[in-house]
Amino acid sequence: MCDFFCRLILSSWSPCLTSFYMMKWKEYFPNKELVQPPQFEAEVLCYPKPEIVCDYLSWRQAECHNRNQYNTCFWILVKSGKGEGEGEAHGY
Repeated sequence: MCDFFCRLILSSWSPCLTSFYMMKWKEYFPNKELVQPPQFEAEVLCYPKPEIVCDYLSWRQAECHNRNQYNTCFWILVKSGKGEGEGEAHGY
């Protein structure tokens, strides 16, 4: 039963998100042409307990935060002209 609903959610949500994304593109990026249609990767998971859902969402939030910090530091180093070795030498 869960498989049916998972497929139903995915088949409904992905096209909806894609069309909304394309409709709003010019509003957020007025000077940039949308070159290719977007593609979204999605997954539906059935968790048996609300606590597991909360744990998963907490993990995803922490993972997102860590990646954001890494990418921010990386691009600061790139923009400053520092090489990979220099960043490692300073503990970045």
